[in-house]
Amino acid sequence: MHQGITKPIGDLFSSASGDAAAVAQQIRKQEAELTLPRVDEQTALEIETQIRSLYTSTLLAGQPDKAKHQGIAFAVELFGGMRLAAGTIGPGVTPGNWTWIERKINTVRLHHKSSFLTGRELVTKGRDINSLGPDFAAHGGAFPIRVTSCTYPIGAVAVSGLAQEVDHWLVTQALCNVIDGQKA
Repeated sequence: MHQGITKPIGDLFSSASGDAAAVAQQIRKQEAELTLPRVDEQTALEIETQIRSLYTSTLLAGQPDKAKHQGIAFAVELFGGMRLAAGTIGPGVTPGNWTWIERKINTVRLHHKSSFLTGRELVTKGRDINSLGPDFAAHGGAFPIRVTSCTYPIGAVAVSGLAQEVDHWLVTQALCNVIDGQKA
């Protein structure tokens, strides 16, 4: 079990606006430990199922009024361009969400780290998180897909539509659940 890797949803809001270096350290720990034994179509389906379940059971249950107006888009994509899973959950998803997903995945592809970690590192260095250019987004929500047999990430899981720390939480919690299920 990946205890301590993800934080409860309530802790996210205080940590994202807090010390960028401390948040970056927590994300580095997640990246070091969240490695999948395998990635295939079944894994992508498991990730999709977890994202849908977490959105419904945790976010809708915890903030029903907000969730009525705020859906998400998500994608599980390999860096070769193959999209293994993608979809939307809830109302209010726009083409802009897909643009955000593409920009966040581009950030993971370029830096080999999560878009949230890239953003927190920029803040730690006193740089603007929007300084990477129009094709990149150093905002939370895209996380590298790593497999045990490969040194570098092979793709990314991305979510767009909520606050960046919640997008990040959805992805990392889904990955934790899938990894735990694959090891069982």
